[in-house]
Amino acid sequence: MPGLVGIIGKGPRGLRGQELDRMLACMYKQGSMKSGSLIVENLNVYAGWTSHQGSYTDCLPVTSRNGDITILFGGEHYASSGGPEERLSREHGCPLDKASVLLHLYEEKGEDILPLLNGFFHGLIIDSRRKKVLLFNDRFGMQRLYYHEEPDAVLFSSEAKSILAVRPALRAFDPVGLGEWLSCGCVLENRSLYKGIQVLPGGTAWTWHADGSSGRRRYFSLESWEGQRTLDTEEFYTLLRSTFRDILPGYLAGAEKIGLSTTGGLDTRMILANMEARRESVHCFSFSGPYRECLDASIGRKLARVSGYPHTTIRLDGSLFRRFPALAEKVVLATDGNLELSGVPNLFVNEIARGISPVRLTGNYGSEVLRRHRAFLPTSAPCAILNPDYAGHVRNTTRTWQRAQEGHKLTFIAFKQVPWYSYNRLQLEQSVLSMRSPFMDNALLKVTYQAPEPAVCSSLMSLRLIADGSPELGRIMTDRGVTYPRNPTWPLSRAYYEFLFKMEYYAGHGMPRMLAAVDKWMGPLRIERIFLGRNKYYHLRQWLRDELAQYVRDVLFDEKAMRREYLNRRAVEKAIRMHVAGAENHTYTISQLVALEIASRLFLDNEPPTSRT
Repeated sequence: MPGLVGIIGKGPRGLRGQELDRMLACMYKQGSMKSGSLIVENLNVYAGWTSHQGSYTDCLPVTSRNGDITILFGGEHYASSGGPEERLSREHGCPLDKASVLLHLYEEKGEDILPLLNGFFHGLIIDSRRKKVLLFNDRFGMQRLYYHEEPDAVLFSSEAKSILAVRPALRAFDPVGLGEWLSCGCVLENRSLYKGIQVLPGGTAWTWHADGSSGRRRYFSLESWEGQRTLDTEEFYTLLRSTFRDILPGYLAGAEKIGLSTTGGLDTRMILANMEARRESVHCFSFSGPYRECLDASIGRKLARVSGYPHTTIRLDGSLFRRFPALAEKVVLATDGNLELSGVPNLFVNEIARGISPVRLTGNYGSEVLRRHRAFLPTSAPCAILNPDYAGHVRNTTRTWQRAQEGHKLTFIAFKQVPWYSYNRLQLEQSVLSMRSPFMDNALLKVTYQAPEPAVCSSLMSLRLIADGSPELGRIMTDRGVTYPRNPTWPLSRAYYEFLFKMEYYAGHGMPRMLAAVDKWMGPLRIERIFLGRNKYYHLRQWLRDELAQYVRDVLFDEKAMRREYLNRRAVEKAIRMHVAGAENHTYTISQLVALEIASRLFLDNEPPTSRT
C-alpha cells in the first residue's frame, strides 16, 4: 500500500542501505504503484516510499531547490478553501493537489505546519538546514506507522512486514495483541499483532537532531475540541451544514475522476446531496452480490440517476471462488494480517472499482461521527478454540476496551475506534485505490464536538442534511425504510425493511446455533434463501460452509497449522466440522483462523515475501 518505510539511526551505510532495500521490497505494491528511496548519511536517514501513480504523493521526493529540505509523505492533505496552500500554489507554480505544495508550506511555517494538515497522512521531513529530521502522522493515527526502537536506531514503516523482514527476532505474535484482535477484530491502544512492534500514537511529532538527541511530542491537544461550548440543536445544525458544504470541494479536487460509492444508507447520500461537481468528473458505483441485487445497488443507482451522474453496479460472480485463495493471501499481505476473510470480497469489488476511477469517495465514518455508532464490542467466544494462556488474553480485552471508553464518547470514536478498528479495512482499500471520506475532516469534527446530545441520538441531522441539499434525494427511501420528511407509510416501511435487515443478519453470519441446526434440517427449503443478498453483497457463513469448505480444510487441517501454540486443536477441528456440516455457525472464528495461518506462513515461519505485482 502507499506509505513510507525507513531507518533513522547510526550504523554502517552498507548495512543500513541493505536493510532499507529489503524493507522497501516487502512493501505491498500492485499494478502501477511507484516506489523509491533516499539516503541522507550525515543525518543517519535511510528512507523509502510507495505511491499510486497519479495520486497526491506521485511527486516524491519533494526537495527544495538547493536540496536542504526533503519531504516524503504518505496519504493526502485536504486544503481548506482560502488557505495558505492556494497562495503558495500560485506563487511557486506547483499543483494544489500534489504533496509538493507542502514543501513551501513548511518553508514558511516550519513545524507549525503540523496542526494545519488535514486528512489521513504520515510524513518525514529531512531538514539539513536545521540539521534535524521530523517524523509525524495525522492527529488520529489513521495513516498508520509501525515502529521498532533499538539502542542506536528506529525502524519505521506503514507495513509491519517490512520490519519483520529485517528483524527475525520479532517474527512472533504478541500474545496481548493477538488476544485483542481475536476478541475485537483489532488490536487496541498502540500495540500491534507482532512482538516488539508498536504503533505510533496519533498526532505525534518525533524529532532527531544531528548531535544524536531526539524527542517526541503531541502537536494536537484534544482539550481544544472537547472544551468547546455545546450548541443548541438549531445552532448546531446550521453550523454543521455550512461546514459540511464548505469542506466537500476539497474531497472532489484533482485532475482524476472521482468514483463515488453510492449505497442505500445515509452517509454517501449526504455527500451526493451537498456536493457540486460536473457530470463528467464523478462516476457512481455500488456493490451487489451473487444471489440478487441488493438494496445498495438498486437505491444507489436511483440516487445517481436523480443527481445526474453515471452509475455502474459492480457484482460478485463465480470467479470470486476460483480466485479466493490468491485473494485471501493478498488481503493478508496488504493488511499485515489485520483483516480476516471478509476482506476478500471487499478486495474483489475494489479492484474492479479502480477501473472506473483510481480515487474512491465514500461515506465511511459518517455514522460513527454524526450518530455515534459503536462499530465493535469485545467477545470471549474465541476462548473456546484457544489454549488457556491465550484465552486469558482474550478475556482481559474487555477491561482494556472499557478503560478506552472513559471520557468523551466522540473522542473514543474518532481517536480510538476508527484508527483501531476501521483502519484494517482502509489499509486494504488503500492498497488498490486512493480513499477519501469527508467525515473525518478536521473542521467537521471540531463542529461535531459541539453537538447537543439529542442531535446525535438519531438520524435526524443526517436526514435534514440530505433533504436541504436535495429534496428529491430526501424523498427516496433508504435501505432501512426511512425518508425525510416522513411519508404516510413510514412506520410500515420502516418495520418491513428493519425486518429484512435483521433476518438477513440471522440468516447470514449472525445465525444462532439453534437456528443453524433447524436450517440444516430443512435442507432445500433453507430460510436463508429468502433473505440473503437483500442488504449485504457477501455471505461468508454460506461460502465457508459450501464453496470454500475444502479451502478451509486445506489451510486449517494442515499439520503445522494445527500445532500453532495458541490453538486448542480438538476444539478447532470440531468447530470446522460443525460449520461445514451446517449444524453450527463459526463464521468469524474460521475467518480469523485462516487469516492468522496465512500470516504465520508469510511473515513468521519465513522471511516476509517481496512485493508481488
